[in-house]
Amino acid sequence: MKQILLAVLVVLLGVGITWAEVSHGNGPFTITWELTRQQTIQGRVYNEYHNAMTRIRLLVEALDASDRVVDKTFGDVFGVVGPLSDRYFVVSKLPPADHYRVRVESYTSVRPAS
Repeated sequence: MKQILLAVLVVLLGVGITWAEVSHGNGPFTITWELTRQQTIQGRVYNEYHNAMTRIRLLVEALDASDRVVDKTFGDVFGVVGPLSDRYFVVSKLPPADHYRVRVESYTSVRPAS
């Protein structure tokens, strides 16, 4: 079992993943993301609600080794994320940091037509 885990880790590092994270953002979202060697954050936002969501704005906080916020930047998830669905995103031009935190800053729920 340890050899399988080690093999998976080696493969992941070989494709350029340097950090992977799962976050629970504001609202009904789970965010999975990774920091690439190109210093971009890429990932997916999962909408765990039964309404579609749009105008999803991400907050990326740059943290020092003590988990203090030293800078921040924003990114967007373009398009509509359907109910119980997900969508890909990329945030580039990150401020320098020891590590990062990603969460949903704001969003709009798409109400079904009545």
